[in-house]
This record gives sequence, C-alpha cells and structure tokens, in this order.
Amino acid sequence: MLYSLDVESFPNYFLLCIGGTAVAEIRGADDTLTPEELHQTTLAMKNNTTYGFNSNHYDLPMIMGALGGMTARELNGMSQWIIETRSRSWGTIEHYDGLSSFPFEHIDLIEPSPGVMIGLKKYGCRMHSELIQELPFDPDTCLSDEQMDTVREYCLNDLTLTEDLYRAVKDRITLRERLGKKVGVDLRSRSDAQIAEVVI
Repeated sequence: MLYSLDVESFPNYFLLCIGGTAVAEIRGADDTLTPEELHQTTLAMKNNTTYGFNSNHYDLPMIMGALGGMTARELNGMSQWIIETRSRSWGTIEHYDGLSSFPFEHIDLIEPSPGVMIGLKKYGCRMHSELIQELPFDPDTCLSDEQMDTVREYCLNDLTLTEDLYRAVKDRITLRERLGKKVGVDLRSRSDAQIAEVVI
C-alpha cells in the first residue's frame, strides 16, 4: 500500500502520522516510543511504501531516531540541528552516532515536483487545497496536552496537502518508476536534472 507520512517535533512532543493516522506519539520530554509503538511503526514502514515532502532529509532521520530510542527532547534537538544546518540525510547520519540508514520503500516529493525552493504550503495554495495551515506553535514550545492535540490535527492536515501534491505529480512519479526499472536505479525521489545525471 502507498501512504503519506509526516513528522512533528517539539521539546516534549514527537508525532509520526502515516496515512491519516497518528502511528506514534511521545508525550513527555524524557519519554520514548513504547515497545508497541516501536513495533507498529516498524511494521507500517516496512510493509508499505510511504511518501512525504522533504522527507528523505528530515522525516526519515527523525523516524530512525525515534526507532533508535531517542527521547522527545533529543529528537527536537536533532530536528533543530537538521533545520539550522540544512543537513542532508547522510550528514545527519554522520553527525548522530548510532543513527542508521533507512531500509524502507519511500518517495520524497520535493525533487520530482516542478517548482524550485517551494514549500508544501505554497504548493497547497497553487493546488487550491481545502485548508492551508502554518505550524500553530513555535517549535521551541513545551506543549500542553491540548496543544499536542492541536498539533496532531495540524499534522493530519499536512498529510492531506502531501496527498494532494502526490496526485498532482503522479505522472512524474510513474515516469520515474518506468525509467528507473530500465537503468536499475530508484529515480522516484529525483529531480529532472538528477535523473539526467544518472542516465548520462
């Protein structure tokens, strides 16, 4: 199956949503995923193909950190480091000892999408998505339970935007799948220029 995913991170809250469902939540700065959540998250990632926006370099490292036992506070520190340094996935893996690579089937929509340096919300405006929301709280905020619920609703709406974008670029993804089979390289998360480099 094919599902969208998105991650949100605050000093005392971590959230992973996949396909319209909150799969894993950490509520508490020094808490980690429960054994049940670790199992559910691993199954959801391994048994399905997921897609996101800028997810190869942000969401997937965050998910691997959560699966590796990081607390909400530690995950938020990594989130801020990724954003501030604009780290690529390999740089994050090198920087954080024990963080492993991602053995999952995943598509990052940011490169196949036609715009350059355009965020998900702007794509949502261009696609006339039903609801466009900005992050409701500063990422440094320690959230109350009620605020955590608000962030969960925000994240689920971001999944809707991501799904809208996937439908808009589905033909581009399909072309990348076909070409990738011919050249023996996964091209689904690559831009046109990156594909030309591989093929040439």
